[in-house]
Amino acid sequence: MKKILCALIVLTMMFGMVPAFASATATAPAISIVIDGVKVNSDVAPLIRNGTTLVPIRVVSEALGALVSYNGTMGTVTIDSAAKHIILTIGSKTALVNGVPMIMLQPAEIVNRRTLIPLRFVSETIGAEVDYANSTATINYFTAFVGTVKAGGSSTVAPIGQAAADELMKINNKINVSYASSGSGNGIKGAIDGSFNVGGTSRELTGAEKSANPDLRVIPIAIDGIAIILHKNNPVSALTKAQIKSIFLGEIKNWKDVGGANAPIFVQTRESTSGTLASFQELVLGTDANKKLLPVVSTATPFNTNGLVKEAVAGGVNAIGFVSMGYVDESVKAVTVDGIAATVANLRNATYPIRRTLDVLTKGMPFGATAVYIDYIRSVKVQAIAEKEGYLSIRQ
Repeated sequence: MKKILCALIVLTMMFGMVPAFASATATAPAISIVIDGVKVNSDVAPLIRNGTTLVPIRVVSEALGALVSYNGTMGTVTIDSAAKHIILTIGSKTALVNGVPMIMLQPAEIVNRRTLIPLRFVSETIGAEVDYANSTATINYFTAFVGTVKAGGSSTVAPIGQAAADELMKINNKINVSYASSGSGNGIKGAIDGSFNVGGTSRELTGAEKSANPDLRVIPIAIDGIAIILHKNNPVSALTKAQIKSIFLGEIKNWKDVGGANAPIFVQTRESTSGTLASFQELVLGTDANKKLLPVVSTATPFNTNGLVKEAVAGGVNAIGFVSMGYVDESVKAVTVDGIAATVANLRNATYPIRRTLDVLTKGMPFGATAVYIDYIRSVKVQAIAEKEGYLSIRQ
């Protein structure tokens, strides 16, 4: 009888506990994340730990334009926005924000292979407005700022920079952004002298530019390939990198020497301040004995933009030129280089041989509307636009 009584007590306790547990699970609210009016979906749901809302950091950060990387060996997560460099350690409440230790309410933790951290910490760290009500975490960042941003420079960066400006002003009419396409040289100069809040460049800074301007900040925004373009009726469809070099140095002057018609080659190039020209020289032409970039043949016709080079090649059956891959369309033909086609897929797998990074520059750490604009360029939405334009997302 005692054994039966004990068993009944145990069973009563067990069944008495089940409804309480099930009820707690069933009534736990599903937390939604809304960023600038758009609901963000994640394969791992946010959760509440000791009264603090934890969110999957990659989903939130990338929607806010930050780049996220994880170091499994060190157990650290790095978040880079335009104005903030954040390092978190799994299991620790201490984070480094631009090198300064800060304490979070809850430590970063991993749930189903996703890193979760306090929502308020990451959002407010980069300057966003955060609210939590009715099981919805609301973050306003791109819509929370007021100001004017003057951007300009590289014509290669222009399609991305202008798209970001247009889209940002659609969702926030309190921000005014303009992008003036004027070449990488002017983008660098403008960032240095302050005439641009944001300078666009399609080439790397020179050693002299870096040493003379140590506060110039370089922020990558996309990956680009330089396409070698011909008239669409030119029978040549493939060139080696060595042949391209010889053509643009003026050593090969007739199409018959590379498998084409018996006709002179007319070289089209970019103006001296062009970042695309500098990158082409560095990646294809190389340097002389004094480590100076080799110049394009002096008989080449220079143009101020990628678009004008494309128009010149489209209008000249024996012309050849180079443009950002994002400018290639049906009006011209992009040849394969060493057998590799000029496509975003081949940028992604790193096989296309003429590849470079596109950057924006600021003098010192950006803040306010300037930081918001740069983060918007690197947001998931604008990076998708960049890929449609023929570039490779920096997130790849």
